[in-house]
Amino acid sequence: MTSLADATAAPVQFTMGDKTLKLAPLTDADFGEYERYLQDRYVSVAKRNCTDMSETIQVALLKEAIDTAAHITITSVKGQDLMTSMDAVVRFVWMHCRKHQPDLTEATLFQWLSDEEVHKQVMDKIEFLHAEHSSRDAKKKRTQKKKVPTKRSRT
Repeated sequence: MTSLADATAAPVQFTMGDKTLKLAPLTDADFGEYERYLQDRYVSVAKRNCTDMSETIQVALLKEAIDTAAHITITSVKGQDLMTSMDAVVRFVWMHCRKHQPDLTEATLFQWLSDEEVHKQVMDKIEFLHAEHSSRDAKKKRTQKKKVPTKRSRT
C-alpha cells in the first residue's frame, strides 16, 4: 500500500538547459508495473532471438524464458541486469515524470538521457528522491510505534 507521504509527495525538479523535469516518487503499483515491463522485455528478447529455430526449440526456449521472467523483480540479479539497458532506464525515468508531465515521451527522454552527464544527474535525483521518501516513511513508522506500558515495581 502506498503511504500518504508518497502519494502526495512534491516532485523533485531537475533542470537541463531550458527544460525542467519534475520527478515524482514511484508508488508500489508503479514498481509492480516496472517489474512487469522488465519481465515482458526478457520474454520479447527471447522471442526475437529464436525466430530462425525449429518450432520445437522455439517452444522450449519461450517456455524457459517465461518461467525465468516470472522470477524477475527489481531486486533480482536478472532484474538488475535488465535495468542497465538504456530502454529500461528511459522507462524508469519516464515513470517518475509522467504524473507531472503527461506529454513527455520516452523518445524525448531517450534523447536527453543520451547525454552522459544528464543521465547521471537525473539518476542521482531519483536516488535522492527515493532516499528522502524512505527516510520519511521510516521516521513516521518509528513515531507511530505504540508504547508498551511497563509494570510498576512495588516497593
